[in-house]
Amino acid sequence: METISLKLENSFLHLIEKIMKENRYSTKTEFIREAIRDKIDDLEKKEALKRLEKAYGVG
Repeated sequence: METISLKLENSFLHLIEKIMKENRYSTKTEFIREAIRDKIDDLEKKEALKRLEKAYGVG
């Protein structure tokens, strides 16, 4: 596993910390990993939908 460095504005970091507490995330790493996974899943679903629309002429 590779380690990366990430700079965030304080206001954004405070929002992340608030959401972490409300949703019982243990660490920022856990929160950020899940956010990235969710974004990747969303993009993959959009791409699959585009392929289906192209294949079936929908949209």
